[in-house]
This record gives sequence, C-alpha cells and structure tokens, in this order.
Amino acid sequence: MQHGHSEGRTKAYRLLQYASKALQLVLRRVFHVNSDSSESIRVLKVLEYLMGTCRKAMRLFRFLDMWTLFPTVVDKNPSVRRLRQTRILAFLCMFLFENISLFYPTTDVTVDDGQGKRRTLVTVRWSRWCHTCWFVSLVLGVGLDLHLHRPTSRLAMLKNLTDLPIALLLALRIRVDDALMCGLSLSSSVMGMQLHWTGRALHSNVKPFESVE
Repeated sequence: MQHGHSEGRTKAYRLLQYASKALQLVLRRVFHVNSDSSESIRVLKVLEYLMGTCRKAMRLFRFLDMWTLFPTVVDKNPSVRRLRQTRILAFLCMFLFENISLFYPTTDVTVDDGQGKRRTLVTVRWSRWCHTCWFVSLVLGVGLDLHLHRPTSRLAMLKNLTDLPIALLLALRIRVDDALMCGLSLSSSVMGMQLHWTGRALHSNVKPFESVE
C-alpha cells in the first residue's frame, strides 16, 4: 500500500511538472507573453522545477528496492525468469544512474599520457545512461507482455508507445521541439494517472517493478 501511495504521488508530480511546462509554452507561443517580464511564467517555471525535484527525491535509493527484489523472481519458464530479472536490472541501473546524476552530472574518464598530463578519454553523462536503461526497461516490458499474452489495455499500450520515443530521444540526446517533447510527456503523464486510478483494484496482481517510471 505504501508503494502505491508513493507511486501515485510520483505520477501526480510528473503531471504537474509537464502541465506547468505546457502552460509556459502556450503563454509564450500562443499569447506571445514575454518570459522575462511575466510573473505567471516565472511561477510556472518554479512549479516545474519543484515538481521535477520532488520526483527525483521520491526515487532516491529506489535502486536498493530493485536490488532486494532481484533474487525473489521465480518463474517456471527460464526465459521469462531471465526477462524479468533483466528488466529489474534495467530499473536498478536507471535509478542508480539517476541518483548519481543528481550529484555528479558528468564523470570524466582520464588517463596519464606519460608527460605529466592527463587526457580525457570519455565523458560519462549519467542522465543519458539513466534514460537508456529506461528505454531498455520499456522494450523488455513490451516483450514480456507479448510473450505472456497479457491482457494489456489499449490505454496501457498507448502509454508504452508514447514513452518509447521519449526515452529513445533522451537516450540519444536528440534535440526536438519543446512542444513535441512536452506534448508526449504530458500525454504520458495523463495516461499514467488514469492507469493508476483505475488499476488500484489490480495491484495484488501487478509486480511492483512493472509500473515504475
């Protein structure tokens, strides 16, 4: 029950975050409001930042939940068991990389070039790896649904299809129009809240890691 409440709050924070982002875009692009002098846009920016921070705070140390969940996976079918375990590992890495990115957005891997200087080989962007793991978890989730012939609702399938391009764009760090990304994220947030409200009666049949965002 506690997990359901925390998950519901996280989904509500996400909805408010992207609703405030969408309102900012409407004010700027439709009503041509100057973002530098508008108090409304400033308030919406603060709300967007606050909700995003709340979401990240709710997911602190969630990778430990995935770590304890991993050895409990049991399934008679070895391939299904491995798929479930792989998906849990994807979630574990997603939460872990997100937590690291809060304190160390990037990490430089350097080597000594032999002349007293250090050369950067690669820069690890933890948020990118977080989004990559999110994309992998979504693909594995769709694969499990198809393999097990789960009676997935059209709304749940539509949400998955909406989340996939979001995760892929973020993982590849492809810049797209803010309105497109915000529209996809807001649509996903609305569907996520609807699925949470209508799915409470089914929580006893749903694994905790299957509804993590």
